[in-house]
Amino acid sequence: MPPKVGNVDAAFETLGPLRRYNMVQYCVLCSSVWSAAMNMFSVVFTGQHNPFRCRRTPSIFNDSKFKDLTYWNISESDTKEKFDSTCNINVFNGGIGNTSLASNSSFTEKCSAFDVEYLYPKDMYFVSEFHLVCERKYLIGISQLTLTAGQGIAMLLFPYFTDRYGRRPVLLLCCALLCASSLGLACSVNYGMFVGFKFLIGFFLQGMEAATITAMMETLVTRHRAFLFAFIGCLNWSFSCLLLTPVAYLLRNQSWRILEFTIAAFSVKIIPISLLFDETLRWLAANGKDERIMEVLKRASRWNGVDVKRVIDAFYTSDTKDNDSDNKGVFVLNVSHSNTAKYSNVPLPNGITPRKDAPCDLFKDPMLRRHTLFSVVAWFFNSFTYFSLILMSSTLHGTIYANYSLNIVAEMPQAIFCYFYLDKIGRRRVFAFFSIIAGVSLTVVATMWELAPDQKIAITALSIIGKVGITGSFNVIYLYTPELFPTNLRNMGLGLAYLGARLGGMLSPFAELLMEKIVYAPGLVFGISSLAMSVMPFFLPETTKYQLPQSLAEMKLWKRPQGGAAPRRCVPGQTDHQKTEDTLM
Repeated sequence: MPPKVGNVDAAFETLGPLRRYNMVQYCVLCSSVWSAAMNMFSVVFTGQHNPFRCRRTPSIFNDSKFKDLTYWNISESDTKEKFDSTCNINVFNGGIGNTSLASNSSFTEKCSAFDVEYLYPKDMYFVSEFHLVCERKYLIGISQLTLTAGQGIAMLLFPYFTDRYGRRPVLLLCCALLCASSLGLACSVNYGMFVGFKFLIGFFLQGMEAATITAMMETLVTRHRAFLFAFIGCLNWSFSCLLLTPVAYLLRNQSWRILEFTIAAFSVKIIPISLLFDETLRWLAANGKDERIMEVLKRASRWNGVDVKRVIDAFYTSDTKDNDSDNKGVFVLNVSHSNTAKYSNVPLPNGITPRKDAPCDLFKDPMLRRHTLFSVVAWFFNSFTYFSLILMSSTLHGTIYANYSLNIVAEMPQAIFCYFYLDKIGRRRVFAFFSIIAGVSLTVVATMWELAPDQKIAITALSIIGKVGITGSFNVIYLYTPELFPTNLRNMGLGLAYLGARLGGMLSPFAELLMEKIVYAPGLVFGISSLAMSVMPFFLPETTKYQLPQSLAEMKLWKRPQGGAAPRRCVPGQTDHQKTEDTLM
């Protein structure tokens, strides 16, 4: 009897890919993105600047020689300067009193982070509660850096656990531990404890995000991924980020801890996930979990009111047509009676045979070296610019709530543009288009900060336009990067790209500190890097409307005439399901 092949797309098509079961699975996964976005960007509101001023300088006024204020001809109120958030205090001799010092002489002394008083209650922001001002100001950036570092380390570990044990257990575990870490952050009593929980939040947040994104892709049929994953998924991320604004605004007069407790409450999503979310059929099929496959198919059929026998017949198809022309050039998934996936190596047309390419090919092969370099550089600068613009919302004209909201709303138009034109125009041109928009607008912003800093409204408008551009280019490379690597090296290539993104994210908290030293520097770095990236994809192939490459040998057949890479050869005879399986390998 021929072995059976798990055809997940066929089963979903029989069930109805947009009916109750798939949509419940998809919506439950979308809800997990909400707490991820809120945890990442809560620092925008909990880490706001609390205006401060130095107390009377202890080194002067604690000296018995200078305790008498009449010596300096100044009053108690004169020693308390305005809340100008500077770490200096000036005292002067008005020429009256002890004349052993020169008349009209003055002193400028620095005060420490622990010798300041704040305009608002100290516990309103963690910056003031943990004294992150003056010589300790750099610790603000360190706190966000540790969150990104946690994400980077998790990125090296959780993909293995997600593939080994499944999407559902990793997602549930990370949701629970993320909630616990958020509660711990809200209860932090010192800076060290605060940073420790920031790291844990980043660690479990990345694990949850990795499992969620993979499960979302596996829940959708091939023909709906562009719409539900790239378009609706992008809008869901924007909505998740935007959801933080009304919550933060309603709690604006409360302690930063209250906002963190509220964000932790969003982790209640673990309840519907545990009750409604099933392990993905694709993971079960790839690991030969026949009994659990039957359970999921029966449940899905019951929810959608479809005859379970029809669904099972659609899922289990015969493998006897492997040698037919319609199945050439693919790997066939065998889930008959084994606990591990088996792949039948079927020769591709023109004598191309898929092989397991070595990871060193990413650096040894000239073509893959270009692809790897582009991916790492593009993800690094896009991540650095994207997160810096959000974290620097407070530097723009207007309230921080309005600026943050505008930065997030600016992400939505590009999603609509990509949905309609990404396949028509192509990945390279759309990426270059958005990169040029970001590069020009952010370079002009840098120039205006230096030459016309009073034009706050114009600077804000151009910054928002730059945000549209950088978000659009980020959205494109999210789809473009997996298409630049063969099947057996795709996860490795994506891993290097994500590593570049995390490095860029680690640097983003320090962009505002750089701006305080050189006001035009961040905008100049953002603008020049975006303009440089707009040229890079034209040295790479266009991948629109072509299947994912299965091997380096197949990629070697791509022709690159002068002026850029030509679209690669489309291997005939690949069905939608087979493309789906190749995408996930």
